[in-house]
Amino acid sequence: MESEFEKLARSGALPFEPTYEEYAAPTGKHLVLRNDAACVTINQIPDRKKPRKAVFRNALGTPNQAFLFDEWNEEIRKRAGAKHALLLHGYQDLNFALFGIPDPSKNRLIEWTDNLLKIPHPMAEAVEEGPRESPDPESMEAIIRLVTDNDGFDG
Repeated sequence: MESEFEKLARSGALPFEPTYEEYAAPTGKHLVLRNDAACVTINQIPDRKKPRKAVFRNALGTPNQAFLFDEWNEEIRKRAGAKHALLLHGYQDLNFALFGIPDPSKNRLIEWTDNLLKIPHPMAEAVEEGPRESPDPESMEAIIRLVTDNDGFDG
């Protein structure tokens, strides 16, 4: 699932910059989609319970001390108002997907959706294959005559 979101972001279909960032413990990486207004992290979880407490959520807080360089302070000011959202999906089997808002300091979600995979989605209209009209009888006779006169299409 993460690779599909990464492709969408890189193609410009989603207004985010995708990066893979390490977890606080060196157990792997997760996809983070960022823009000026929001940060969306995509995580696998084994069941539809809340995700484990993650240190990176606290890292979205704003420090109360200025940095030495103005560029660093500008980056912090930009991210200070950014909202954080989670896209949680099934581990191994993609049998659920939830969109949630985490509490930045507690091991819980403030709000979350129902299983997004159970919500009905509009389907594209089916396209019929093949000709829409019957061929004229003269053309069919010509094809049959061609095949029988040449003993098939042996070449």
